[in-house]
This record gives sequence, C-alpha cells and structure tokens, in this order.
Amino acid sequence: MLKQKEMKWMAVATGIGVFFIFLTMLYGDNLINSNTGYMIIDKIFGGQFGQLYNEIDWSYGLSIYFIYALWSVPIWFIGYICGFEINMNAIPVLLWYKLLLAVFAIWSIFLVGKVAEELYAERKQEVKLQYCMSIFLVVPVVAIAQCDIIGICFVLLGLYYYIKEQNILFIIAMGVAITMKGFAILPFLPLVLFRFRKISKLISVFGAGLLFAGVSELVIRNSETGASARSNPEYYVNVAIQRLTEVRIDAGASRVIGLLGFFFLILCIIAYILPNQDTEKNKRYAIWLVFSSYLSFFLFYNNNFYRHVLLAPFLILAIYVKPGLTKVCLLLETLYGITVALDSINKQPWVFLGPKTFSYLFIGKEILDNWLFTRIHWFLEAYMPLILGISYASVIAILVLTFPGVKDLPVEDGVEKEMRIVTWMRISVIYVWIILALIGTMDF
Repeated sequence: MLKQKEMKWMAVATGIGVFFIFLTMLYGDNLINSNTGYMIIDKIFGGQFGQLYNEIDWSYGLSIYFIYALWSVPIWFIGYICGFEINMNAIPVLLWYKLLLAVFAIWSIFLVGKVAEELYAERKQEVKLQYCMSIFLVVPVVAIAQCDIIGICFVLLGLYYYIKEQNILFIIAMGVAITMKGFAILPFLPLVLFRFRKISKLISVFGAGLLFAGVSELVIRNSETGASARSNPEYYVNVAIQRLTEVRIDAGASRVIGLLGFFFLILCIIAYILPNQDTEKNKRYAIWLVFSSYLSFFLFYNNNFYRHVLLAPFLILAIYVKPGLTKVCLLLETLYGITVALDSINKQPWVFLGPKTFSYLFIGKEILDNWLFTRIHWFLEAYMPLILGISYASVIAILVLTFPGVKDLPVEDGVEKEMRIVTWMRISVIYVWIILALIGTMDF
C-alpha cells in the first residue's frame, strides 16, 4: 500500500505530464464532434435545426451530440454578443472542447473512487491514482481527445448503482451509455444475467435498458442522412459492425467461427451460472464481468488504441481485487499498455505520434520527415508478431489472475517499496510518450 505523502508526489508528477499533453497535443477527429455540436446549437438558436437534422453524419448516438451541443452554448453566446464568427480552429476553442473531455475524465476518476470505496476503501486513493496514470486514459482522452470517456462515465455510474443494488438507477445509467455508443451493451448483458435469473425478469430488464437505444436510433433513422447511412452497407459504421466477425478460425468443412461472438457467449453463460450469494464476492464478480466483457471486444476485434479507454477503469479496479497479485498485475497492465501503443503507432502513424500531433495547439509545429521515426516503424513492422504475443499474454494473464475464484497470494514483506517502483515506472510511460512526440518535431 502506497503512503499518502508518496502518492501526492506521484500525483504531481502525473499531473504535470498530463497538463503538458492537454495544452499541446490533439488529433483532428475531435474537430468533427466540436463542429457538429456548435452547428446544432447555432441552428437551434437560428430556427434552422430542421435542415441540419437531415444533414448530420450521425456517427455516434443521439446523446453524444446533445452533450457537445450543450457545451457549445457559451462559445455561441460569445460570438453572438461580440458580433463575430467563431473560429473553431482557434486554440481557446479547441481547448474548450478538450476541457469537456477533461471534465468527464475527472468524473470518471471520482466514480472509480466510489466503486473502489465499496470494495477496498483503505486503498481507494491508490486505485484512483493508478487509473489517472494509465496510458489507456491519458492518450485517448488527453492526447487524442476522443469522446468515449463520456459513455464510460455512465457505465461506471451504472456499475456503482449495480454494486449498491439500486437496479432502476443501474438500468437508466446503462441505457444512457448505450445511446452514446453501442459498446455499453457488452457489460450490460453479463451483469443482468448475473443478477436476474428468471426469464421474465431478464426480458423486462433487457428491454428497459435497450429502450434508450431504440429511441435514439428511431430519432436518427428519421433523418434523411441517418436513414441513408443505416441502409448503406458501405457506411463506415456498418462496416465496423460487419467486422465483429473479422477475427475468426476455420473449423473445417466450410465452417468459420467468429471468436468475438463465441467467447462473449461463453462469458454470458459464465455470468448466468456463477454463484450469486455472498454480497462482497458478488461485487468482485461484477467488476470482473465488466472487465472481461470489454476485454473480449479488444481481444477479438481490430480496435484503435483510443477505444481502450473503455477498458481502463475496469482493468485497474479488477487488478486491486487481489492484494497479493496487485503488483504483478500492474506490471502486466503497463506491459499491455506499451504493446498496444506500439501496435497503434505501427498501424496508424498518422494518428499516434503522427505528423499533426503538435500542429493544432501551443507548439504549433507539424512533424517533418524524421529518420528516427522511420527506424521505429521498421522495427515495429519486423517484430510486431512478437509484440502482439506479449500483448495478448499480458492481458489474458490479468484476466485469469483477477478472477475472484482464483486463489490470491499472501502479501509479501517489502511490497510497499516494490509498489512504489512499479508506480513510478507507470508514470515514466507518460513522459516517454511526450519525449517521443517531441523528437518527432526535430530534424535529423
């Protein structure tokens, strides 16, 4: 267990690195959501929303656009009062929309603490700290500025209500999360199967939770662009859904098995047959089920690095279920984070440490041809099978070790010192990311 004084210095070190990233790094996809949110509020105040409603891309669920629109109100009023058109690429505006994600990130940290308090109250602050420094939180939210953190807050809220056995609030929170992106269905199904065993109850709870998604989809499909996109098999959202069967094995006799569907169904069966008696153990099973449900998605689907924010809080919460194995699992989580980052740098070099990493905000410089980066990509291309093997082994080991039915190890003497070393190693990953990004701005 880390001491309070040590955690303060670790929090300061993490905060400095995160703040630097916040002020300097951005990926252009964030501009799509911010522009859409601003256009919605502009058309509403201008009485022209009907036209825009039929032109929006509708890449996400209804509630995401609603949140971005609300966040755009102050920007719109500044432009209206001052009588000028808002430059959506201006640094203050870009930071304003990054601040939206920072607010939700802070809320997620608070919710991680609330869930941790229910299971291991004496280590609540330590759990929050480890989550704050997770590369799966820092890069997707602070560097790339992707919006999945908004939905994950409602999943965390749903998990908290689930643990507190407030079923109606659990269903509402998860229902709202599903309207943002459909990913929230993954933890929702096994959690419901774990608690509600009667068929009639299962149907009613599933129906209530999915009702929110149904309303959102109905609104989207009623627009011209929404209806057109949903019926077009080449639309990239539909293509992404089709890829759910992309990771597969050949079973012979012209039979191909999609691994995501196979293992997710196995997980749902496990959730349904797990013993549901001891309250404290049920809380641990609930966290493990959420973690494993998201993990099945990352193991058997071709995912982007930034989506790992979906996994981040539940991975850390699961790791602390076993005090004797926490140190080992944190090391494995760090290794998993590094390997996922390397894979993403190799697959999407225009996004992760890409040429425009520093071009939008205060540094304002686009990366030129860089000899070192060329060498890095050559290395990654050559050794990617090895890197991915380490990646899968690390996270599958965490999955097995954190299962509540697996026996914990006794806490060793001197574990505080080793936890301190592991934590500083995790913090250093943030600074290595910053250094690599800065190297990209140099000419060799």
